[in-house]
Amino acid sequence: MKFKRVILVFNPRSSKYIRVRNEVLDPLMKKEGILLGKFEVEPTNVDENAARLARILEDDDLVVTAGGDGTATIGLNGVVQSKKAVKFAVLPYGNFNDTARLLGCRNIDEILDGKTREIYPLVAEIDGRIWRRATCYFTIGMLAESTEAFDQPSTRKSLRKGKQGMFFSIWTLFTWWRRNRKHEFLPKEVFGKKTDILAVNGKSVAKIMKGDPKTAFSKDKFIASIQNLRGFWGIAVFMIKSIIYRVPGERKRALKIDFGKRTKVEIQAEGEYVTKAMTTLKIYKSNEPVIMVMRRK
Repeated sequence: MKFKRVILVFNPRSSKYIRVRNEVLDPLMKKEGILLGKFEVEPTNVDENAARLARILEDDDLVVTAGGDGTATIGLNGVVQSKKAVKFAVLPYGNFNDTARLLGCRNIDEILDGKTREIYPLVAEIDGRIWRRATCYFTIGMLAESTEAFDQPSTRKSLRKGKQGMFFSIWTLFTWWRRNRKHEFLPKEVFGKKTDILAVNGKSVAKIMKGDPKTAFSKDKFIASIQNLRGFWGIAVFMIKSIIYRVPGERKRALKIDFGKRTKVEIQAEGEYVTKAMTTLKIYKSNEPVIMVMRRK
């Protein structure tokens, strides 16, 4: 695979930075013939980091993110905003690593020896303006808000110690759900009893739920779903279907939501969640693919 520079994107404050340094950064510095650039994620937000990354990219660069899905999201949005002819690769150094799971590369050598493939990310448009792109999924409502459970210090400590199995993640989600299920996650006047909007484009959602990897390579289809997960049986059946089969939903070209008035909702883009005020929300597949590096099998 040909490239001019390798731009390594990483967070020096991450709990897994030592591993990134030892397993990715140091080996790249020792490889002959590779021009290496280091991009350190700053403690601001995805948008500012992505814009800063976009400004330094050049044609024929290979962008490699070494971190979790938040770092991968910075890389994806920076690559697209740059409008340069670059390749994009992801290494798994986070808790769930959904983008890395889709691409399959486990170390830097598999990336350097990898193959490229076009992937069409999702685009979230808020009130007519593009807000964010995501390789694997967006969620709006309860599941987006439940992400806070995985950001608690005790939970993150358990995840870092290796308690990353599916049962631990499901138990964390259900514990949060029991405490918060009576909240209004989506406006009742528009959605009635519905609690969640989902748009799934990749192999998995938060490592727990199955998506459909074929949709990532589709030019115009993704899994769209609006669910009522407030009751015990509702979320239980949804989780069982999502784990055994795939996230329930229909393949659509676009998902359009009109809230009727300006409304604050929680929206999550692959682990990074924020509260956004919006009147309309549209999620659709990007017309322009991103050239991503996948592991040779």
